Amino acid sequence: TKSIASGNTINTLSQIGVSFQRDGKLALDSTKLNNVMTSNLSDIAAVFAPAGKSSNPLVSYSTGTSKTKEGSYAVTFTMTGGLLQGTINGVAATVSGNKLVGATGTVSEGLNLSYNGPTLSEGSSVNSTVNYSIGYATQFDSVITGLLSDSGIVASRTEGINSSISRLDKQSESLTVRLTAIETRYRNQFTKLDTLMSSMSSTSTYLTQQIKAINANNN
Repeated sequence: TKSIASGNTINTLSQIGVSFQRDGKLALDSTKLNNVMTSNLSDIAAVFAPAGKSSNPLVSYSTGTSKTKEGSYAVTFTMTGGLLQGTINGVAATVSGNKLVGATGTVSEGLNLSYNGPTLSEGSSVNSTVNYSIGYATQFDSVITGLLSDSGIVASRTEGINSSISRLDKQSESLTVRLTAIETRYRNQFTKLDTLMSSMSSTSTYLTQQIKAINANNN
């Protein structure tokens, strides 16, 4: 539902006919999408892929990288000492010919821009504002990559589940050992009890016989 900071007239999925349903699924209004494609096809690409839009036609966007942050950048090309120099958000950028690349470690790192105008005179400059946006498809890919990485939530959850399974297996093995020991103890006790009962039965039989014999003699 977040809008894309492209600076274009089309910057949300709803504008091209894509919407969320009550169950969380996406739905497409084909008629709305076809109308937008007919009237403003150029802006649709920026809804899905990384894109840059310059306020000055003499400055154009080329590419960005995974390290380039979405946002608005103040760009300046200046001719100094016969060489084209440049800054992005006031920070000196790497220059190669008419190309300007955002400095390493800054939010504009990897942002590649070009100056396409006539040769500048010494000390003169050209300014522009470049809106760099990261489309939904790229954002989704980044999210999925993070989720599926070795340190992502899926790997972490899988490790947690495997750890729980291992712990339960050990508890099961321990319980099995305990139950086996209890069974063995009960069997031993039963055997001893059975032997004792058998002995008592023999004693009872012997005593009964002796009592009968005594009674017979007394008579």
